[in-house]
Amino acid sequence: MNRVPPFILAHARHGDFKNLCQNAQDLTSCYAPLTEYARHARDVVAELGHNNGLDSPLANVTEVIITSEKSDPEWWKEVEEMGWRHMKS
Repeated sequence: MNRVPPFILAHARHGDFKNLCQNAQDLTSCYAPLTEYARHARDVVAELGHNNGLDSPLANVTEVIITSEKSDPEWWKEVEEMGWRHMKS
């Protein structure tokens, strides 16, 4: 039986914040940049290592999958450049 490798999954919920944004002319100012998602992914890996031991496969998760309803091809290109997998929801 094939095992699914450990991964981190994040969903960028931009659509939820679109209507709450105070600056409708610059919606990007309402969204967390991908660098914040990367920081949180690193934090999760560190916590997994702390909780499961540094020799655990969970301490070395390298796969990140991100989902979003985002339609901006430049944003998805940035996701790919980070080496992350993705799927549009």
